[in-house]
Amino acid sequence: MAKNRIYTADTGTEIILDVGQDITGATVSIDVLKPGGAVSTWAATVHTIDGAARYVRHTTIASDLDVAGVYRLQPVVALADGSWSGRGEAAEIRVFEHLQ
Repeated sequence: MAKNRIYTADTGTEIILDVGQDITGATVSIDVLKPGGAVSTWAATVHTIDGAARYVRHTTIASDLDVAGVYRLQPVVALADGSWSGRGEAAEIRVFEHLQ
């Protein structure tokens, strides 16, 4: 298991994005721009850390990290009460080829 790097085809890696406000009960996903320009949407859940439900979490499957390079990730949130829906701040992760 890699401690500081993410590699192509890694499964079970948790991607956690902080949206900065309480999103308890919200519907969430993550829009992904992969290296090379392919766009996809990853299923996600609201995640709580230290009592704060302000995180969006996705656990990777084999097809998620299929290309090495920089991935741009943006949380998509629809609040449970219907008062707001939109996107959070984008983040980037670097995915490495095996043996790098």
